[in-house]
Amino acid sequence: MMDERILLVDDGAYSELALDQDTVERLDPESLRDLLESPASTGSPLLPSISNISLVIVTSTDWIDDALRLGPPVIASLMRFELPSSLEGLAGVVVPHRRLGDELERRGMPRSRIVELPFWPPKGFVRDPDAAARRKGLGLASRVVVVSGRLVEEVGASLLIQLALVADTSFLVDVAMDPELARALRRSLPAYELDAWLFAGGDDAATYWQLADIVLAAPESDELARALGVGAGLCLLGSARGVNELVEAARLARCATVTTLAVDLETLLLPEGLKASRLEVEALTGGSAEGFWGAVGELVEAVRTEPAAGLPDGLERILPFSGEIVESTPRPDIAPKSPPGPSDLDDRINDELAALKRSLGV
Repeated sequence: MMDERILLVDDGAYSELALDQDTVERLDPESLRDLLESPASTGSPLLPSISNISLVIVTSTDWIDDALRLGPPVIASLMRFELPSSLEGLAGVVVPHRRLGDELERRGMPRSRIVELPFWPPKGFVRDPDAAARRKGLGLASRVVVVSGRLVEEVGASLLIQLALVADTSFLVDVAMDPELARALRRSLPAYELDAWLFAGGDDAATYWQLADIVLAAPESDELARALGVGAGLCLLGSARGVNELVEAARLARCATVTTLAVDLETLLLPEGLKASRLEVEALTGGSAEGFWGAVGELVEAVRTEPAAGLPDGLERILPFSGEIVESTPRPDIAPKSPPGPSDLDDRINDELAALKRSLGV
């Protein structure tokens, strides 16, 4: 482990990173926000524990902006298959797939600041080899789809109509920790011919996710990483900042529209579709805390040794002016100037002669 004092900003999904690490302090996103919004003079008990932090790691892009306000370099772990809205201020990223790294490089992140690691699922969201037997014991259909409750709420009746067209399938709807959503779905779901079941978030949620053949979710959400963790196929409904194209190109998901959703789900639920999804996910997984901290060490070393932007690369020759401004990003306080033209030169000579005459009293 490095000598750095590290702050890990995490909601518990990757809390294992802080286990047995004396130099790592874990802080949940809500506490970080409270800390940033409270004046230091209030004597927050969190301040002493992070006062000597030299590196911040976030496990979701949602918390990058808050982390940057702390001051130390920030590294983002993108194990949830998110893309940052901006790369400004990030010291580096850890990505679970080459295509994510390629996209970030295309957006301007130096390759030396991108480290690729095997995918590491959120805590508890791992494949269950006894899932089929558990389904039978619960009275579920032979095919199971886990559906994001928030997605059902956002899309509404058009989504439920499509799900009703998928036969011989149980739909497990994750309502997270939202009792209002649960009450609303209890009222609306009986109107559709669905084998629908509700479950809440919390410690037991992963056990129900493990029953899924397919997960239906919005892109750039926790559901994406959870689906990959439990080895389920993934169907994305909606679009977000290029994530769809990345995961589809990596053959990790199928992107659907509401009008074709039933057909897309039936295709994914075919035996050959399920087999292909599982092979892709199995090839992706294998991350570990040891590997993660090794990658962070590489990034920290890259930050230390990489010269600041704008410095000469080796010996840089300054050539005579050729009519073009060579420096593409000049310092704002040093504006490039063109060489004086003939009329400018005459005016300057006349001004200097007049000043000389005045000094001589002529």
